[in-house]
Amino acid sequence: GAETQIAALIDSIEAQVNNILTPLEAQVEDNIGDIIDDIKTQVGSSAMVSRVNSLINRINGIIDNADNLFDITLLYYGKDKQYHPASANAGVPSPFNGVATYTLYPTSFNAELLAPAYKKFIAVTDVINNVSGVSAKDGDVGCKAILQGTNSSADFNTVLEGNVASVEFKPTTAGYTYEILYSAIDYQGWISTRRFYVTVK
Repeated sequence: GAETQIAALIDSIEAQVNNILTPLEAQVEDNIGDIIDDIKTQVGSSAMVSRVNSLINRINGIIDNADNLFDITLLYYGKDKQYHPASANAGVPSPFNGVATYTLYPTSFNAELLAPAYKKFIAVTDVINNVSGVSAKDGDVGCKAILQGTNSSADFNTVLEGNVASVEFKPTTAGYTYEILYSAIDYQGWISTRRFYVTVK
């Protein structure tokens, strides 16, 4: 009857579907097996091991030289509307034009992202006459007076919190080079200190 014909039709369709799916399943399993074997080969290869070891060595190098992450610098905003590091060379100081209030940015070469500062200290430690070459360190009275006047700024010659991002530098007299000491300590106890030089024309 009709039921027998329907059952036979269903059996026929099921057989056809099985005939189609069975080879596909085998093919998919073979492909997955090949992919897994390929991954195992790559992971086990000397090239992959070498790359992993290289990465581990680089990470260990960063950990072993953590103080390098706290390499400080002092930035200023130039007339070209760009940030520049202040010169660390007394013979080639960064030029500032005239007596004014300048904003300096005591930070690190990684913007304190990898090693934030806990405390900061910034001060003028010497003033040099650009013509005669005499300086506060030499005992010149005029240079010492300029040094003291510049250090009287609120942010200078005092311990600052680590999150202080900028300070106001107020040189009192043109025609002199100012030696600025910037020192900072991070949360691990690493201390970094550098001297920077700016000349006020």
